[in-house]
Amino acid sequence: LNFLNLAQYPMHTSKTLQLQTNALQIFHENESVFIELGIRDGFNIPKIHYDVHYPMYFKLFGFSDNTEYTEQLHIYLAKDAYHSTNFKDTFPPMTLWLKHKEKIFCHEKFIQW
Repeated sequence: LNFLNLAQYPMHTSKTLQLQTNALQIFHENESVFIELGIRDGFNIPKIHYDVHYPMYFKLFGFSDNTEYTEQLHIYLAKDAYHSTNFKDTFPPMTLWLKHKEKIFCHEKFIQW
């Protein structure tokens, strides 16, 4: 949990990255408890493996790879489009809604240009 809390920081320093590394090390030292109690068979989970590389990627690229932007896009493109329908046979009106939004966006960019 400490690793996840630290990963949500909007900015990182060498100290916060070291704290993350330490938190992940503590997790791996104690993950056998979950296996012994029968909670999990193992921890061969790609997302957990990725966490090992998090500090290195942050140092190399200066940002963390997260889904916050795509989640916001999902809210806009799927949920808002869905709520613009009558909730029956939603795909055609959602597609039309998206086409309208794209045309408005392109027109706004043209005007700004």
